[in-house]
Amino acid sequence: MPTVDLTIDLAKITHNARKTLAICRPFGLDVVGVTKGVCGSPAVARAIIAGGIKTLGDARLDNIARMRDAGIHEPMLLLRSPAPSEVSRCIEVKKHDRLLGILSLGQLDTEPEYLFPISPGVTVVESSSDHTIVDLTESPQPPRVGDIISFYLGYFALSRLMFSPYVKIKYC
Repeated sequence: MPTVDLTIDLAKITHNARKTLAICRPFGLDVVGVTKGVCGSPAVARAIIAGGIKTLGDARLDNIARMRDAGIHEPMLLLRSPAPSEVSRCIEVKKHDRLLGILSLGQLDTEPEYLFPISPGVTVVESSSDHTIVDLTESPQPPRVGDIISFYLGYFALSRLMFSPYVKIKYC
């Protein structure tokens, strides 16, 4: 029998989600409720959603599957690239969501808000320091793992790419 109790105050989580949104929305920021620290707890996920956050994120497929199995259907982001052995499971777990792609290009390399996809139906969703998430759901020809997605570049995206030590510049 367990001798340690962990009490999670779901009302406080809902309250904090509302406060976080109130702070971020005026700046045009979207918020992702990350459930990794609570192992994808469906109760915590529901508390985050009740606070108005519409997208959940987790670094483990098992946690995302746990939330899906509990009937949570909000959009979910896998917060890391899946290992090659996890790709087919990732597709299965995420198949009811939007089709998202993870690009190995982020805020350290460019200004993602100034990346404009050339292919129709591709939309830049979010970025971190080293990755950019694109929505491919409406793309008439969804790319496969390893495909190249091309962009028109705004000035700030171009200038950051030119100065990034992580970008190989090719001339043709």
